[in-house]
Amino acid sequence: MIVIDNLSEKTSKEFLVKFGEVVKKQRVIKNLTQKELAEQVGVSHEWICKIEKGKAKTISLNLIYKVKEYLEIKEIKI
Repeated sequence: MIVIDNLSEKTSKEFLVKFGEVVKKQRVIKNLTQKELAEQVGVSHEWICKIEKGKAKTISLNLIYKVKEYLEIKEIKI
């Protein structure tokens, strides 16, 4: 589940940063490299790096879902 209370440009950026933090934490827990995760979800490892650093300006809902499912992320709260 992804919970965002008030949708705004600031909230979108906060979500992207938080999502990146959660992705990195879960990836490390699962002992995966960025490259391994990238291959599983169909993007470059550079893109995973951008996501984890909070540098991605946008992320498709499809990619969020794929990453969330693969890493078994249950909830992201903003």
